[in-house]
Amino acid sequence: MLAAPAFAAPSGPSAQETIDRLQADGNNVILSKVGNGSLDKCNVTNVRQGHDVKNNWVIRGPQGQVGNQTRYTTVYVDLHCHG
Repeated sequence: MLAAPAFAAPSGPSAQETIDRLQADGNNVILSKVGNGSLDKCNVTNVRQGHDVKNNWVIRGPQGQVGNQTRYTTVYVDLHCHG
């Protein structure tokens, strides 16, 4: 069994640019924020890969094929925010 690929926290001048880059790559980004500062006062401390969300379908008939397509991958971004 292969382990899921690890994501390194993307380097960039702001948390918003990191989030924008992950979304531009087709990811669904979920934020986990520590602190009550605004997003422009946050540092990215970790980026973790979540589960793929897929569409599944069955083609009926003699071959009975099953297919799936990844709709998006969830990525968790941990933020530490200064207020």
